[in-house]
Amino acid sequence: MRKDGFLLRHFLLRALRRAILGGIGLLLLLTGCFLVSGERRLETPGPSGGEVQVRFVSADGEGERRIPLGRPLALVRLEVTVEVDWGELNLQVIGEDLVPLLSVRSRYGQAGQGTTLARSDADGAIRLRLRADEARNGRYTLRYTFLPPTPVPTPSPTPVPTPAR
Repeated sequence: MRKDGFLLRHFLLRALRRAILGGIGLLLLLTGCFLVSGERRLETPGPSGGEVQVRFVSADGEGERRIPLGRPLALVRLEVTVEVDWGELNLQVIGEDLVPLLSVRSRYGQAGQGTTLARSDADGAIRLRLRADEARNGRYTLRYTFLPPTPVPTPSPTPVPTPAR
């Protein structure tokens, strides 16, 4: 009888240990996830710019999004608006060197806004990093305007000195 109790206890401890380790593994796996429900996206492109509106019912976690603009390596002026009714949403515009150019945050009904200059990547897209903490009824809008390329000055010809006679 004593041996049976020992085996049962040993079996239960092993099962508990596996469940705990499995839960920790699942938690680590989900740490980098961005879970969104009810996401709707409306894109309105134009010849000199456009607008992208994204709405969602709920969001939680962290993730990245690519917003295609259609022009590779274009200089763009971005106006960003972020708003959630409940929770928190932080949106970062990511630059070419993966450094945030702009960070805009909304919390509990207070909208956040910001403006920055960015350059689209070789595929013609802008990268965003989103972090949501129990965000409900959220939306973010990107208005973009393509800026004309900066002209590169051409060097003027250097005069050739004429020899003195």
